[in-house]
Amino acid sequence: LALKLHGYRKLNFTKHDSPYWPERYLSWSRDFVCIPSQPCCNIANPHFQENLTDYCIRVSTSQLYTQYNDTPIYDNTTFELVGYTALLPTTLKYSHRFRDLSNSFDLIQHAFSNMGDGAWYTTEWTLMSVWFDLLRSMISDCRQSLILSFSVVTILALFHLKLKSPVAIVTICCIVVSTVGCVVALGWVIGVLEAVILVLVVGLSFDFTLHYGASVPNFGCAKHRVCLAARKSAVPVTLAALSSIVAGASMLVAETHAFYQVYFVLVSDEFEMTEFLKQNLIKEEEK
Repeated sequence: LALKLHGYRKLNFTKHDSPYWPERYLSWSRDFVCIPSQPCCNIANPHFQENLTDYCIRVSTSQLYTQYNDTPIYDNTTFELVGYTALLPTTLKYSHRFRDLSNSFDLIQHAFSNMGDGAWYTTEWTLMSVWFDLLRSMISDCRQSLILSFSVVTILALFHLKLKSPVAIVTICCIVVSTVGCVVALGWVIGVLEAVILVLVVGLSFDFTLHYGASVPNFGCAKHRVCLAARKSAVPVTLAALSSIVAGASMLVAETHAFYQVYFVLVSDEFEMTEFLKQNLIKEEEK
């Protein structure tokens, strides 16, 4: 234990110069002067016996200072030595961002992977570990949700669009990738909100792509087929956009920043869709 603690103090991200209690105990033991007919606590002395370790530790506590973050732990009923606890300060900075937290936890995991059985480490602020576990599960769940959403979208596209489904899937992927790029450029970080938005974007992009793909006629020149598909899909997509805008507008007055971001994504995505089809709606009304 003393050897491991000494190695932990020498890590490049720790800042604990003074020896820990196990290290100080060994130094105290080596300097202990053994007297004949009395228990010997000098581990280097040939008369030292292992069964005297508990006695020697108790004797040392009267001479070696201990504190809450560097002390042996005794059972308050049997008074037996049951463990040891130590606090190891580091130079790592706390951050709410998952990327920074992940780097810190990976560094700690790699450094303390040799602790062995019966020993474990934890952060002094327990909420830090809870927050990190939440972010890690959130990203994992977001990934699984995206995979599941894309799987459902692919199956529906194959049933409804048939040979056009590969183009539809590529279109949906491009929409999702561009949306992720936009929110990253805006400085957003992955959280509950962003996970919901990514899954929401898949549904919104599929809504337009499915209507548009199903409206493309099988015959005719390319220009007229595209124009006809745009006109046919204009009404259902616009109605869907209108409902999303109404739902998002109710969040505009929200004081919580997360709800405002949801409104921003809902209205922006649907505005782009309706703006793309606005000319076709005008032409349809003129006819």
